[in-house]
Amino acid sequence: MMEDIQNKVSEEIRLNFNRYMDLYSVEDPRSVVVSHIGAFSQDLVNRLAATVEELMVTSGDGKIAVKRVFGILIEGLQNVRLHGAKDEHGRQMAYLVLARNREDYKIIFGNLVAVNDVFNLTEYLDSINAMDGLELKEKYIEILSNGYLSKRNGSGVGFLTMRMKSGNTLYYTLDPISEELNFLTVEVTLARL
Repeated sequence: MMEDIQNKVSEEIRLNFNRYMDLYSVEDPRSVVVSHIGAFSQDLVNRLAATVEELMVTSGDGKIAVKRVFGILIEGLQNVRLHGAKDEHGRQMAYLVLARNREDYKIIFGNLVAVNDVFNLTEYLDSINAMDGLELKEKYIEILSNGYLSKRNGSGVGFLTMRMKSGNTLYYTLDPISEELNFLTVEVTLARL
């Protein structure tokens, strides 16, 4: 029974990942710059960030775009690595897709989330998506000034930083995977300056 649940979880995550890969290879005129599905170690996060930075510089992207994509990539991957839930076998399944076209970059992060965390997560994402630039800065300063940091949830500054650096709302979906787990997908779009 447990193996069936695990296979279902892995299969759902792979299907979701493959939908994005298919979208960018067939329907959307974007090219996939980097993608990964599986676990994200700190070493892998560092290597992905360095690779993306190098690819952006060699393709002629400006410093501002490189800094923004790099910052969003680090925040998103750290969120996945540090806060992504684990499946019934203790494995942390997640993915990253970074795609671009002439106008913008799209960064997609996907990871498991415990059902118990869904309400707080959606409430937080909805609240920062509703904020304007000034409100985002004030919230950022408030979080850093209060020094609030919990082991389980972090400071909440990761999504806030991604929202600020992109200048766009964070599009997200939560799909039920099992009785205990949902799968969170966050899409961040930012202009190539």
